[in-house]
Amino acid sequence: MADILDPSCPLTDADLAEVRERRARLHHQLHPISPNPILAIHSPWSLVTSKAGKPLAGKTPKKGKDGRKWTDPEQDARQLPSLLKVSAITANTGLVMGGPGGFFGLDIDFSPDKGDDAEHVLDETAEAAGHGEALENATLPVRKRSNDPGRLLAIFRAPEGVSLPILPSISCDWGNIDWLGTGRQAVIDGWHKSAMDGSARIVCVPPLTDCDPLKIPVLTPELLAKMHARALAVCPGAKIVSSETQGNGGARPKSGLNRNFSAEPPVPLAELLVVADALPNTVFGWDSGHWGDTGLRFFAACHGQPYGLLAFAMWSHKIDAIRPDVVHDYVRRWEEMEGCPPDRTGMGALVEAVRKATGNASWTVGDA
Repeated sequence: MADILDPSCPLTDADLAEVRERRARLHHQLHPISPNPILAIHSPWSLVTSKAGKPLAGKTPKKGKDGRKWTDPEQDARQLPSLLKVSAITANTGLVMGGPGGFFGLDIDFSPDKGDDAEHVLDETAEAAGHGEALENATLPVRKRSNDPGRLLAIFRAPEGVSLPILPSISCDWGNIDWLGTGRQAVIDGWHKSAMDGSARIVCVPPLTDCDPLKIPVLTPELLAKMHARALAVCPGAKIVSSETQGNGGARPKSGLNRNFSAEPPVPLAELLVVADALPNTVFGWDSGHWGDTGLRFFAACHGQPYGLLAFAMWSHKIDAIRPDVVHDYVRRWEEMEGCPPDRTGMGALVEAVRKATGNASWTVGDA
């Protein structure tokens, strides 16, 4: 396929030269965090042609042999960005998320009239993670859209050698909150399709080209869990929603004989995260003997409280190193555990699982 430029595109050669210059600076600036941190992303003014140079026609979008969707270029230009996945000018620049020590994003997607609420949620979650001062002093990069104050993306980084789990999305009365980690990307510089005259700019404040990447605020799994909990607490009508995942088939966890939780109090999140970090996860497939039983143990250890899902999510994402193409819908599985605590579970069973997996018969949470 050959690419041509939509004649309505307001960008000039000088604009595109600046894009290339900024992208090169970003790649150089962010290289200490990630070897390939930057992507060239399609712009709102892309058109696709056949090899003969003629626009591909069709009243309804259809998929080509390569899986891409094409449409008639004479249709409303606003539809093009969502239908085309290639770019004639690659005017937008994307940041690659995830990986050990890599970037991680808190993506707030509220309606344009909820700009103040979006800022409030960002303030609260940054404060929960201990980075309120960084936000106030503009050392926490935040991606913004010039014509939509309800869209904010705060950019953090993971500790060296640590991959942060992608936590469940949150839906609330104001909109949605997503967590961008491994396998995700975000436009940090460019133009948005909501204004085809080029007035809808996507920028970072402060610009990432002006940031010392090693001073971007760090999120640990514990801090990330606190941010997630704070977002649930401050957003009206907040609820956890399942992520769009693949490979969700398989057996449900087995129901146990004892339907009562242990008399012991719920295990704190910090201890569950230690177990999640120590317990290997190398078996692909949701089967009752591995994923189901492990999930039920986390479920019972916290007495079914929502924070236990964060530890289970962290453990679940360890499979990404082996099967990055498939992510289990641990949110849906967690919901299935409601009402069926197993007969042998809880913190004791988790500790025993770590001991068996590591060969350390005396391992305790305090050893971490």
